[in-house]
Amino acid sequence: MNDLSNPVFGDISNAVGDAPLHIVKDPNVKMEMVALGKYVRKNEGSGMYISTSKAILPADDADDEKRDTPYVLIGNEEDISSRLTGATRATYTMSIGVGWADGEKTSMFCFDDAIVEYRKNIDRASGKLNSATGTQPRYMVTYASVGIPIKRYNWLVEYADAAGVSVVRGPKDQENSGYIWINANITRDYIPPMVITLPNGGVKILGDQKQNLKAALMTAKQSFIGVVAMEINLKRGPGFTVSSRNYLLSPSLKMMQVIDITDICSPPLNKAVEFMPKDVVTSTRLLESLRGRSANIVGQETIIGGTGNLAGQQAPIPEQPDYAH
Repeated sequence: MNDLSNPVFGDISNAVGDAPLHIVKDPNVKMEMVALGKYVRKNEGSGMYISTSKAILPADDADDEKRDTPYVLIGNEEDISSRLTGATRATYTMSIGVGWADGEKTSMFCFDDAIVEYRKNIDRASGKLNSATGTQPRYMVTYASVGIPIKRYNWLVEYADAAGVSVVRGPKDQENSGYIWINANITRDYIPPMVITLPNGGVKILGDQKQNLKAALMTAKQSFIGVVAMEINLKRGPGFTVSSRNYLLSPSLKMMQVIDITDICSPPLNKAVEFMPKDVVTSTRLLESLRGRSANIVGQETIIGGTGNLAGQQAPIPEQPDYAH
């Protein structure tokens, strides 16, 4: 049995490009964290593990070649339904993490240029219950819409595939504007903090009841782009069988360093449709029935329907803070 505290590197035949994939997979042990100070530090007083700025994953995995290349660790599969409030069925997950050549590893994925989306239904309870947890979904309370840069998302999927674990997109995971949009869970009674870097180089972590990531989104009414820190499990997908070995990404939002606002967003729930009206004049009686409003209709030439997304801009990224978990 491999010891995950001493990662074993292996060249995988289906490597991407000329660079072999390095993975560690041992289904018999749990994910453990190793902190040596470069990528992961440990606060001995609190026992908390802290991902340093060097652990941040660039949006494009090609940038990994400029420094020590991170790799993906895959741990054991377990049924976590006993830990879920109101769970009504077995929920099998497999823990994954990030490791480096010096032996350091962590369960925290820190995605650069990632997005936490603003939605108008923020903090509102849904009328439907989550079938797995038995709770009412509430945006930015039980879940958040997160955009992961597509190249970094594919990097993770390719590593899992090299380990014989097939990761497929869930029914709500969609691609749009260079991102894969996925719902990230928020742990019960947990308030994801917001990290901001001040012009003088100071770092503030806002994570109380009044100042936090959700409160900032509600104030700005716009989506945020920056470094999104999440822990990720692989969850058995619908119709899971031993032969198919299909898993879904099941991330958990932990915190975010907010760099800027952005107009980049997930695709609309209902896709826009459009058509060109035919060359037939609307009847006089209909126009008259619209009374005063008819003056605003007659003479307009338009294509009915159609929406679009705006491209966002990102401010230069300052020195990154540490991410604790």
